[in-house]
Amino acid sequence: MDNHSGWCQDNTSFGTFSGDNQDKLVAFWVEGIMVPTVGGIGICGNIASIMVLSKREFKDTFHKLLISLSLVDSTFIICAVFTFLVRSQGLLEGPLSNILAPLFLICLALGSCALVTSMYLTISISVERYFGICYPIQSRVQGRRRLCVYLVPVIFFSLLFNLPKFLEITPGGELNWKLSNNLLYNKIYGQYAELTVTVVIPLLALLCFNCRIYLAVRNSRGFGNSVRQRRENNLALILITIVVVFLCCQSLKFFLAFYKVHVTTKTLYCDTLGLSPWYPKWMHTVSYINHFMLVLNSSTNFIIYCFVGTRFRKSLLLSFYSHMRCLNIMNNHTNSSTTLGLSRQTEMSYISRTPSPRDLRKHEKLQATNSSHRNRSQYRHLHISDSRLISQMDDQLSLTYCGDDN
Repeated sequence: MDNHSGWCQDNTSFGTFSGDNQDKLVAFWVEGIMVPTVGGIGICGNIASIMVLSKREFKDTFHKLLISLSLVDSTFIICAVFTFLVRSQGLLEGPLSNILAPLFLICLALGSCALVTSMYLTISISVERYFGICYPIQSRVQGRRRLCVYLVPVIFFSLLFNLPKFLEITPGGELNWKLSNNLLYNKIYGQYAELTVTVVIPLLALLCFNCRIYLAVRNSRGFGNSVRQRRENNLALILITIVVVFLCCQSLKFFLAFYKVHVTTKTLYCDTLGLSPWYPKWMHTVSYINHFMLVLNSSTNFIIYCFVGTRFRKSLLLSFYSHMRCLNIMNNHTNSSTTLGLSRQTEMSYISRTPSPRDLRKHEKLQATNSSHRNRSQYRHLHISDSRLISQMDDQLSLTYCGDDN
């Protein structure tokens, strides 16, 4: 590695490491093991959240925005896991580089778009809660709580802001080095616009709206005891928890964004030499941890809903019990079908051994015939015995008569 004034280093291809072997080991465990594990759990949690929040009892705009947030977070997790795995395993330098390189660039741009969308969806949810808590009547009358009012501007703005990142990909699926290495582009868009859109605006907006929401909820606890007011306060509590977790997980990203602007002079100097800026060793480790924290942030909403959302937790448990009951019914049905099959086999075997009515009639006729033959034989036997007795008596009488005559 050639150093120039201690600021620059030779350019490396995109998706490769600029650190040493220790940095690669840290990246392997953080981006190659921890990120996919947490991301897989997060996707399962987001799917469960969408299934629960899609029920009829969750029909408010707030719940629909949470469904949209789960979809966007799942998209970001998929893109982040793919890009981090490809980079940590060095797959772009392998035989599948022709296939993985275009997918890697697309996932980078799409993941950045999903991340910005997630940020501003959180702001939209804060705005919705702000009007719902601070101006409940006006928000319903003026229709400010419609889903499209909060969702469409966020998607449009996110696509518009991330359009240059999609333009960095050529139609052939390669990196547009001319655009990505442009000094004015990197200075205006890559540093100042990135800092303003992804750090300053989200941070100020979330702090402003959620502080107002917290104060309104705290003041309403003294006299607002209606069922609807308690439900609105519970939704506000869910939002505040989401925002707190969001700020904690995004803190490293905020720090790195400010640091990137701080070293703008170094970056521009290296760009004029056609080289890449050299960053301190700790920045690689912080960058890997930042990637893990971003994925963690998109994976924890389900846990927040379970611990803070009373209705969500009850509906989830009810769904779980109903599914378990269905499984038990299916098992019982299977067992009963097996038992019924065995009983039917037993009945069929019994029926196969039991004579039919036709056979019974034949058997009765045969018995009647046999009995008639038996009676006839008995009658003949009696007739023969009687005739023999009569002949014996005749012989005795004849002897008697003969004796008298003599």
